[in-house]
Amino acid sequence: MSLAASINAAYADRLKRKAVSQPWAGWRASGLADECERRVYLWRTEGHQAAPVSEGLAAIFEAGTLMHPVLRRLMSELGFEVLEAERGFPANDYGVTGSVDGMVNGKVFECKTCNPADFGRLNTAADLKASERFTRKWYGQIQVYMLLADKPEAVLVLWDKMGGRLKAIDVPQDLEEAQALLDRAARLNAALASKTPPDFHKDPSVCRKCPFFGRACAPPLDYGPGAAILTDDVLLSDLARRQELKDAAGEYERLDKKVKEQLRGVEMGVAGDFLIEGRATKRKAFTVPESEGWTVRIKPLNNGEPG
Repeated sequence: MSLAASINAAYADRLKRKAVSQPWAGWRASGLADECERRVYLWRTEGHQAAPVSEGLAAIFEAGTLMHPVLRRLMSELGFEVLEAERGFPANDYGVTGSVDGMVNGKVFECKTCNPADFGRLNTAADLKASERFTRKWYGQIQVYMLLADKPEAVLVLWDKMGGRLKAIDVPQDLEEAQALLDRAARLNAALASKTPPDFHKDPSVCRKCPFFGRACAPPLDYGPGAAILTDDVLLSDLARRQELKDAAGEYERLDKKVKEQLRGVEMGVAGDFLIEGRATKRKAFTVPESEGWTVRIKPLNNGEPG
């Protein structure tokens, strides 16, 4: 086996190991704000039964982990020293676990990598709280960290993993949110003691995308007559990867349209590492007059490598 093949195989094996699900040792602050309380309970009690994440998602998690020390070093170079990095919280009555990325100027410091779409839409703590996807859990996680660390303020640093941009967001303390999550932890502790899982989520769409669906959790969902339950691992992995790429594809289409509109009228040009070619085109239709459009071709110079 060649050296390159050995490296590829070793990394694939690493991702495969990281894709395997494990039970939580406590109520993770990073997952306590999950939209489904039953799922939080199952992570603690049946975590080994969760479907493994796709190789693509495992790679995304790996990239986020690798970026943490890089971002802490960058913060230091910017003049903001990160102290108490990866400090865990002592045992508490709620059984909540977690470790902060650090403290900066006496505030809780948390850093996250994200795709360009999320980077663009998350600008304030209110945006974070109003999120409907996994980014909503970040808000709850930071609130719990502030309460456990006894700090009234936090700063979240986002890193655009595709564009290399950095953004810092102030996150003030939200005691109502933090208390609601600690109350959830108390309920989960009671459920754990009685071995009684919380109720099923009311939204079937939440259940269908759950890693415990059809494994440790079988909610009474009505799929309609003749509906098939597909469990092929390759299909499930491909569907998960497709969903991961959805936001990136939407961001590409938006930028492609915006860039080509800016290049309207340019017949030949060079923009940085890209060659621009444009030409007028005629648009014809049966019910509207013929109109003039503009076609743009954008080709990387130097075989796509920066010059």
